Amino acid sequence: IWADDVAGEWTDGNFNVDLSEKITAAGEYRLRWVAEDGSNVTVEDFQLLLDGVVQPKLLRQVQGSPEVLILTMPGIGQKAIVAGHVRGAKQGSLLLRRL
Repeated sequence: IWADDVAGEWTDGNFNVDLSEKITAAGEYRLRWVAEDGSNVTVEDFQLLLDGVVQPKLLRQVQGSPEVLILTMPGIGQKAIVAGHVRGAKQGSLLLRRL
């Protein structure tokens, strides 16, 4: 998949994506995982690390949309990495959009 908002990809059901350069302002962002083959996917065991420190309160799953997470960024200038697992497809893309 190609789109302006592609922030990264996953393979073998795992992701570890540095969002630092894609996040240009403090605020909320929608992260959506899209399978290469169009399958429905579920994001599991996800976490956000800001400068290497896990921030569990800043990343949440959207109820009823297991492929979507909402990220709340309190500021910019920190290394922001999302990591976890995807069930339902081996590979695909991670899309990022500011809300």
